[in-house]
Amino acid sequence: DLIALMDKHGIGTDATHAEHIETVKSREYVFIEDRDKLVPGKLAMALVEGYDAMGFFMSKPDLRAGLETDLAEICEGRKGKEDVLRGQVDKYREVFQGAIDNVTKLDQATQHFMEEDPVGGGVGGDPIPGVAQHLPVVTCSSCQAQLVLKTKASGGWMVSCQGYPACRVQPLWLPDWLKEASLAGEQCREC
Repeated sequence: DLIALMDKHGIGTDATHAEHIETVKSREYVFIEDRDKLVPGKLAMALVEGYDAMGFFMSKPDLRAGLETDLAEICEGRKGKEDVLRGQVDKYREVFQGAIDNVTKLDQATQHFMEEDPVGGGVGGDPIPGVAQHLPVVTCSSCQAQLVLKTKASGGWMVSCQGYPACRVQPLWLPDWLKEASLAGEQCREC
């Protein structure tokens, strides 16, 4: 029973369960079969496989349940709304950046389940329009992947590890006043 699973994992309330189910149906993540069975659609299976390959396991209830728990704790006075907001934004920003960094894994899953190539010629093809190409800065000392210079979603610049999410090295958020960034052809002799 889907509602029992939602309750078990702390997703939604009695007042919002029906809305959640209608949302996944309207987005065609699931379809109704035999009048009472929810069956996953191709898009849902592609997203689950793609996000799981990225290491996010966004098909699992953890992110949403964590938000629901935080909201309940605000209502009970155990957490402040600003702290919860800041924590949730940071958590989702990290997931979003990781998704951008690993978009080819989502492309591969989409290509497999939807039976069509992603925009830009598929995995390993031409760059995907609207997705910035990242400039390698140096090898990560923690995981040996590349640390890359890239633009932040809000504008500005950052350096982060391409090994995310397996590598937990924190990104370096460059100051907002920095309008342009590029790589020089030489290495620092001190570090």
